[in-house]
Amino acid sequence: MQYQSLLRSTLCLLLIPALAGCSSLWPFGGKKKEETAPAPQSSSAANPSTSSKAAPQAPAAGSGSISPASLHGVWECNFQVKMGEDSAHFTYTDQFNPDGTLKAQAYLVYDMPSTKQKYSFVVQGEGNWRIEGNTITLIVPKVVKQDRSEIKHPELVNDKDLVPEDLSDTWTVQAHQGRNMRVVAGSLADEMLCQKE
Repeated sequence: MQYQSLLRSTLCLLLIPALAGCSSLWPFGGKKKEETAPAPQSSSAANPSTSSKAAPQAPAAGSGSISPASLHGVWECNFQVKMGEDSAHFTYTDQFNPDGTLKAQAYLVYDMPSTKQKYSFVVQGEGNWRIEGNTITLIVPKVVKQDRSEIKHPELVNDKDLVPEDLSDTWTVQAHQGRNMRVVAGSLADEMLCQKE
């Protein structure tokens, strides 16, 4: 169990500057998660580092609004933080349906060469979304979590510092142009670049 303590300390040190806290990021809950239909599959979810798709381009500043009709469809958003040689990369794939329903998936990769560890997790769920002004609210209270690491560590799937308990969040649109959007994600307290698929 020493590695778990070291992992949590390393990740909290790695993530706190970008995320403004580890354990307070996601709501706590001890309920067993129910199975849900799979979220939309991102073209790069299986291996984000080898994706041939072009990275999303940051839209020009000052275009910080998006209409509900422009939001409809599948969006892939990326966030990465590095500290030394260690990194965490999150890919969020969200399908915003015209009826206000939402399919959400988070692909979380923690690569820590400093401790010779690498973990990856997938979190999927269904819920609802709404937009008010430049604020998009995602409500995804029930999720299914999977350990996609080469070496499985079942105890880490339930570690709230590593894997969120739900995918609910609030995004503030900073800029939007065509198929590209820049948002500040409340759970990350930082910007993500998103691209409509």
